[in-house]
Amino acid sequence: SPRPVGGEGACLPACGGSAASATMGRTAVVRHARVKKASKAAEEALAALELAESDAARDSNDGELTAIELAAVVKDAERAAAVAVEKFTPTATGFLSPAEVAAIEGSGLRKMADLKMWTTGGFSSAERRRVVFSRSTEFDDDSDGASDTGDGGDGGDGGALERELVGAVECEGNFLFDPAEVSDYAEAVLSVGGVEPMHVGDIIPNGDRGAQIVLDPDVIKWVVAKLQSVGDVEVRTFPLASLADLRVRAGSTKELTSVESSMRLDAVASAGMKLSRSKLAKMVKEGSVEVNFVKETNSHRKLVEGDVVAVRGKGRVTIEEIHVTAKQRFRVRMTRAT
Repeated sequence: SPRPVGGEGACLPACGGSAASATMGRTAVVRHARVKKASKAAEEALAALELAESDAARDSNDGELTAIELAAVVKDAERAAAVAVEKFTPTATGFLSPAEVAAIEGSGLRKMADLKMWTTGGFSSAERRRVVFSRSTEFDDDSDGASDTGDGGDGGDGGALERELVGAVECEGNFLFDPAEVSDYAEAVLSVGGVEPMHVGDIIPNGDRGAQIVLDPDVIKWVVAKLQSVGDVEVRTFPLASLADLRVRAGSTKELTSVESSMRLDAVASAGMKLSRSKLAKMVKEGSVEVNFVKETNSHRKLVEGDVVAVRGKGRVTIEEIHVTAKQRFRVRMTRAT
């Protein structure tokens, strides 16, 4: 900011001085006041600009986690791991997104002495999962705990500890004329007082009859009592007796190869998903596409080996290998999971 004339210590001349010195003094004071006013206005404008830029950045992220937020998730996990090791008591995070789980798994916690770590989400292909910590000497036979994947297979039951960490409810209603998306069920559950995202796992739609919702067992009774509608449709909610009752559709994978002129998201993912390039670009713009479990709104993003592209309602494509041809085109080997 501009430096005030005369410095912060500038003062009026002593009484009885010359008229010229008095005039100079008044001029300096007026100039000082103007500069201070301009400086304050500049500071306010700068603060407003920074706030606008922050809001714009948050809007452009459209809900994706920042590095600071991921660091906070890892810090919480480190504290939970320390408690598990020091107090010989298993601990767990809440349900986390794939990006949050990946941040924890990449933090080096697996190298922590005497620590065993695994994840569970109620079934093997669950996306939202809880990270569980215990001393490495516990649950070696997996009879009372869970395996490193933490799940007993699709619709399976991973042991007593998992049953303490993961439960589910059936949400039934007639959605024939008013279909509900996964986001509608999530919004309805989170509108129940006391239920937070950390309490909610995957949501498994059941066509026009409702959905099954994986939850932290601690909130199941509350959700059953309070969840009475999803959108405009009245629902009946009741707990599932076992995770084995989850209706998880068996997935399939297929390997395919495509030759593209660029590694742009819209070009490669459209080939992998068997969609037109314009349709894929539109889905990217609508927020229906994630790259490495983070929403992506730039259809021109360049993909690299190892990237995972998820398209809502279509499945996932993993970029396995990229080979540049003699004509400088890209031969891409992908695995599609549906």
